[in-house]
Amino acid sequence: MKKRSFRITDQDQECFLMLWKWKLLTTAALKMAAYNQKSFFRAYRRLLELEKANYIQSLRSLDQKYSVWQLMENGFNVIEEKLGSRKHDGFGCENKNHDFWVTAIHLGEWLKDVPENCDLYSEQQLRKYDLTSYPDWVPSNYEHRPDGWWSIGLDQPRENMLIALEVEFSKKSPGDYKLVGEFYSKIISPYQVIWVVKSKGDIDYIFKNLKAGSTTDAEEQSFVLLDHYIQHQWQSQIYFGKNKDKKVSDILCASAPQSSAGSLLLDIRKLPIESSSPSSVCKAEMGLSRQY
Repeated sequence: MKKRSFRITDQDQECFLMLWKWKLLTTAALKMAAYNQKSFFRAYRRLLELEKANYIQSLRSLDQKYSVWQLMENGFNVIEEKLGSRKHDGFGCENKNHDFWVTAIHLGEWLKDVPENCDLYSEQQLRKYDLTSYPDWVPSNYEHRPDGWWSIGLDQPRENMLIALEVEFSKKSPGDYKLVGEFYSKIISPYQVIWVVKSKGDIDYIFKNLKAGSTTDAEEQSFVLLDHYIQHQWQSQIYFGKNKDKKVSDILCASAPQSSAGSLLLDIRKLPIESSSPSSVCKAEMGLSRQY
């Protein structure tokens, strides 16, 4: 009997595109973004079929508590033409733990739908596309690359709509932050820069050195604590800086979540309907970079 060929569906292609753009996604997030018409179990079963055929791969932490999905070469080959002309090929992660958090925070409540007149541009897109291919609203320069950009008003001036994301769990040198402060105050002039960091001490250190290079006293900088983000996602409050005490959702034009999309990005169970593992990641260091 002739073996039936493996058929890739439109939903599968959407899954591959999401994994290329965002690098690492949970089962729960992929279910909502690509397989929303399927039950959790059917979506999970389809992911297993794609993994068996080497289109995607599940990535588990050393302690087996955390599980996310990443794209494989077969999956990349399916969508490569859809990605258009790029400066660099490829689809992998350079720092899995960092990339997981960048995706979870950047995509947040916009996992399923992006509000009208808003947009976002991922760190993967910033890396892979040439500056000339960036959308008009995305800054085109090599001086500094944030972990992603949001626009909260595509028809507005940059100082009213452009927001940068910086996920910082390993501190850099004072000189590095001085240059970043100069970049945001002199070259870009965004509406806001949202930093997610692990401690109040990190805030003090980073802000002090940003301010040393800033011509605006770093007034565009904001800080969110990771522990608070884990609990509240986009409902987290700005702990320090511009728009202090406002929620991230207030800044990003997102109402109180109806779909809990942000929590789906932190649900690290391989099969979300099972409860044998923690439902949500609870620490910055996930161990995804340390494999058996």
